[in-house]
Amino acid sequence: MTIPEVEQIFSDIKKEQYYDILKQNDGRNVAVNSFTHNVGSFYEKIRYAVDYKDEHNIARDAVARMLKRILTYHNIEKTGEHLITELVSARYLPNDAVGEKNAEIFLTIIKKYFALAKELSMRDDFAIRMASSEIERFLNPRTSENPVANAFYNTVSKKIDKNIGSYTVDFNMCLYIACRKKIFDEDVHGLRYFVLMWKFPKLLEYSENSPLSGSEQEEIKKAVAEIDRIIASPLLNKMTSKLRNDGVYFSMIHELVKRYGMGAELYFGNKELLEEKMREVLSEAYKTKEKIVRRSGRQAVMFVLFTKIVIALALEVPFEHFILHHINYMALGTNIIFHPLLLMFMVTSAPKANEKNTEAIVSGVHAILAGEDTKKIYISRKGQGGFISFVYAIFYFVLYIAVLGGIVTMLNKLNFNIASIFLFLLFLALVSYFGIRIRHKARLWIVDYKKRGLISLAFDYATLPVVRMGRWLNEKFSAVNVFVFVLDFVIETPFKILLGTFDNFVSYLNDKKDELV
Repeated sequence: MTIPEVEQIFSDIKKEQYYDILKQNDGRNVAVNSFTHNVGSFYEKIRYAVDYKDEHNIARDAVARMLKRILTYHNIEKTGEHLITELVSARYLPNDAVGEKNAEIFLTIIKKYFALAKELSMRDDFAIRMASSEIERFLNPRTSENPVANAFYNTVSKKIDKNIGSYTVDFNMCLYIACRKKIFDEDVHGLRYFVLMWKFPKLLEYSENSPLSGSEQEEIKKAVAEIDRIIASPLLNKMTSKLRNDGVYFSMIHELVKRYGMGAELYFGNKELLEEKMREVLSEAYKTKEKIVRRSGRQAVMFVLFTKIVIALALEVPFEHFILHHINYMALGTNIIFHPLLLMFMVTSAPKANEKNTEAIVSGVHAILAGEDTKKIYISRKGQGGFISFVYAIFYFVLYIAVLGGIVTMLNKLNFNIASIFLFLLFLALVSYFGIRIRHKARLWIVDYKKRGLISLAFDYATLPVVRMGRWLNEKFSAVNVFVFVLDFVIETPFKILLGTFDNFVSYLNDKKDELV
């Protein structure tokens, strides 16, 4: 017997709109020559080596970046054909396998969200982000995600304590966002798109020829504002943390549905067969996750090392040479190699799943499916009262000063100058946050079934100020990436024009060659 929420997954999958871009073929495919294909793909790898992104967001962010540039130099009517050609060139779509008619589908999506943005008085970036999220669904169709997210939400909504104190956000929307964030690790742009589709499913059918009513416009604008408030709210992080184990169990359910489709329904009704399939899936999932963590670690280490070398040559060395008239090679070398080594250590020491973890997941999924997991999920209320909150804030401030003060004192004893100290602390914060994010990826399949030890808790509290500072820096200045700016606005545009011109020239030569036959 399976709970109704999970049974509903299979009914919802049948309703999911699925579009296979490779099957929409009228005999005319989008093709580029092999040189353009290889060089375009190589550029994308370089582009994301200097712009650290979560792997599952790369294709969507690439679409958004391409759209921004295409719309700068071309009329909107040409965006579909230019976009699909660039996606093929960059290997986000296979060469000579995607029909040209798909450009019309892309154009319809782009025009739809620009019309919607105009109706809602939103900026063009809203339209581009929404369009890129929808187009990415064509590149990587995932028909099981929404049904599983809905099942997860409907299941935990019965268990979670709805008394959230003084938090003033939409509880149900916050819970749904927490569910999607937990099992799919979506960022703000992905969350905004999918939550709007969940809240207003008619938006998928929206077009510029069927405008919204005044009340519908207001509802959507309020929803967008509420989504952004929730994402910035501490309540979301608390909810996501509390859903940790349930998230692992539903991630297992999602993997089974994604792999076996409608056939997974048969496994859910057979406990022995289900356990066998879960162990098979987990064995592969552990290996896949380790590969992703190692790849993310290598990318992050290269990003940090490259950035540190450039900053050292551009800022630290000139400061010491022209201002201090002395170069501290030990401080310079430490600033270059310490942070990549720290990040490498954090990645290689990331926790790994074991047999006990597999047993915990198997029993947890069985309990979910049988409706036996009824344990309440409680979320602490905001604040503890005026005086208590003030005392806690004082203790945290003292901890913050003690940790940073200790690091600065140590660096002073090593004769670091003010610029070296600043850069050391800046990259220590960013690297610590990157490392925590990568370690979080490593823990996505790990169930919390034991309490943390005293040493582990003490280490977490001691590093908390540095990690929080890294998170703040990443959120506030992630858009300020000099290397990305140079690539996007100085190199990419002429490079793409040159690449497109070369591809057209090769096509021209091939046509002339064919005329000789």
